[in-house]
Amino acid sequence: MLSSKLAKELTIRGASEQAARKRISRRSEAIRELHGLPFPKGAKFLFVDNQFSSRQFYDALYEAIKDSAPAYAAALSGMRARGGVTLKEHFTIISGAPIAQKKQLSSNVILERFKNAKLLDEHEILGAGTFLYLQGSSSDLNSLHSCLITENIALDAMKSWLGKMNMASPGKIQTRGREALPKFSTFHFDMVGPSYLRPISKFNKETGKLDPGFFVADILLGRIITESDVVPFIRKCKSLSAIRNKRETN
Repeated sequence: MLSSKLAKELTIRGASEQAARKRISRRSEAIRELHGLPFPKGAKFLFVDNQFSSRQFYDALYEAIKDSAPAYAAALSGMRARGGVTLKEHFTIISGAPIAQKKQLSSNVILERFKNAKLLDEHEILGAGTFLYLQGSSSDLNSLHSCLITENIALDAMKSWLGKMNMASPGKIQTRGREALPKFSTFHFDMVGPSYLRPISKFNKETGKLDPGFFVADILLGRIITESDVVPFIRKCKSLSAIRNKRETN
């Protein structure tokens, strides 16, 4: 339970805010604080010592993240949508977090905090790459490998279709799985490409030419998509909309 939620429970039962804070700070040694995963407004995740790493522990931690830490929640949703396992290099795509952006937690910071809190385990498999596993995940590498191959085929098909429909420049569309991850502004996506569609391209008075907008996409196959699954992508789009002097996206 978060310390802020516990303090609220104590005030509901009649304690003053100051008394509630003191009671929490003077708690029993059996009540521990989770280190490595700071929450907004200085809140701390508290748990009973003998419950650490149990299913009850992770269920409570996931619920605390969902309720009070949007950046963590988006990354957690991205991992869960993929069965709790992903290539380490893809975390920056599925986390919904920027590479680097003012007043935002970067994907690397979130990854390190998740690892410090033992939410994610990192394993390197010879010939396959480095993988991240979410605690409690039951997925296996064989299913992930098959899914990644299928997604890459779908991305190539989408790339071809976008070119044929003149929605994006086929020769300049970048897809995941190549030398560098596709990037637009401060975020990585599974696919990025310039587009001259009228609603998102703009005429540049200085050059006398059209400046393209950009088509971006993330892919997720192998399951029925839920609202939680698309949280990371929506978060990226909302963050981009707040950035000035960016080109339009579709």
